[in-house]
Amino acid sequence: MQLLNPRTYRPEHPDAHTNEMLQAVVDWFETRGLKRLKQDFHDRTWNYDFVEFMQSKQVLATLMTPEGYGENAAWNTRRNVEFAEITAFYGITYWYTFQVSMLGLGPVFNGDNEGAKHRAAKLLRDGAVFAFGLSEQEHGAGESQLLPDHREDDDRRRPRECEENLREGHGEGGAEDQAGPAGRVQHGLHHASFPASVSFSPPASESAK
Repeated sequence: MQLLNPRTYRPEHPDAHTNEMLQAVVDWFETRGLKRLKQDFHDRTWNYDFVEFMQSKQVLATLMTPEGYGENAAWNTRRNVEFAEITAFYGITYWYTFQVSMLGLGPVFNGDNEGAKHRAAKLLRDGAVFAFGLSEQEHGAGESQLLPDHREDDDRRRPRECEENLREGHGEGGAEDQAGPAGRVQHGLHHASFPASVSFSPPASESAK
């Protein structure tokens, strides 16, 4: 078993861009220093600086954009695992930003909504972070389907605004459940930069109640 040692770490991927990006991530943490990392953790400081750094280096766009949705885009599991190990080494906050964005983008890029995929890819290039959030009127939601949300409000809000909404108990954007057609319930699913909605049909056992 090999443990990450940032002093000897040298990425060895076949493409120079990946190597330069991963080394830049390690250098960012090393420059920040252990004292500052620990202070931010104990002060519960949200990692705005790291999110801005990732945008400047196109980190999440490189890691999470599949082939066909960006220039030289490609899914690379080894690269993602390596980045996850680096961020987890320096702090759970940094790893979580990556993990929850991956969770949020999974339903988008694995779906068949091409418009949503291209929009998500653009938001990645713009430095957005993502999440997948569900709410139910009653326990026991069954099948789900990702649908586009044609809201016209500003969906490019900074993570700081999302954090404030969450503290107030509204969730990102303050989305509320709305009755949909055929007895379905539509729920808001969106995060820092990607609004969408999700529809649910309750299981038969729940519908019969």
